[in-house]
Amino acid sequence: MGEYELIPSDHVVMVDGMMCMEVQIYGSGSAGTNDIAGTFLLTRGSPRKLFRLDENTGEIEEVSLSFLRPPAPEPVPEEGEEVPEEEDAED
Repeated sequence: MGEYELIPSDHVVMVDGMMCMEVQIYGSGSAGTNDIAGTFLLTRGSPRKLFRLDENTGEIEEVSLSFLRPPAPEPVPEEGEEVPEEEDAED
């Protein structure tokens, strides 16, 4: 994956009644130029949401933030319950 630069803007954008910070993401172009990879809107406060702005149509689409959520904890066995052994994966 190439390098990206995030540039936040100074103004606030309202999406569904939520204040969002506009962030433009630039990637390194083949000629050493910065090509815009996308414009995103990040809510300020809770609930935390991320939206992608389509520059051509002006449409706003919510982007999943599931990658920010920690994995669910492993279940703790009840007293007296046996814990299954993990099988070794074969290469």
